[in-house]
Amino acid sequence: MLEEKGKIISTEDDLVWVQTQIKTTCGSCKAKDNCGISSIAKAFSPKPNVISVHTDMTVKVGDNVVLGIDEGFVVLSSFYVYILPILGFMLFALLGEQVFEPENLRNELINVLLAFFGGWLGYLLARRKLAKVACRNNDNVILLSVDEDQIPITIIPK
Repeated sequence: MLEEKGKIISTEDDLVWVQTQIKTTCGSCKAKDNCGISSIAKAFSPKPNVISVHTDMTVKVGDNVVLGIDEGFVVLSSFYVYILPILGFMLFALLGEQVFEPENLRNELINVLLAFFGGWLGYLLARRKLAKVACRNNDNVILLSVDEDQIPITIIPK
């Protein structure tokens, strides 16, 4: 089980909304003050994530909590995001090679366009699969414990 820290921003019966911050490795690097990539990472820092989690624990707004994320879910999501577009790209590239003989530049261009079209279809399929997984009310995320350590997360009003 992977763990992530967050802060409760809202509660309703057994449902709590937890805000987490996406971390970059630039904050822990010793060369962050002299690095151009660190400056870019600061300028384009991602917005905080808000996730709803069902829990039986007694918590209140402002509590720091530890979330548990199923490792199998992370592996499956990674498979969808990385492998499906590559498989689509390769399958359509092979299809284009079988249908259009690579004798001239026009046929080569068609093969390349077919390969990119296959990669795009793989991306759309991955996006659709992940949207179905996300619609299951975050069954793969659980509230493990209330964390006593303070973490630097700011609450953004709605």
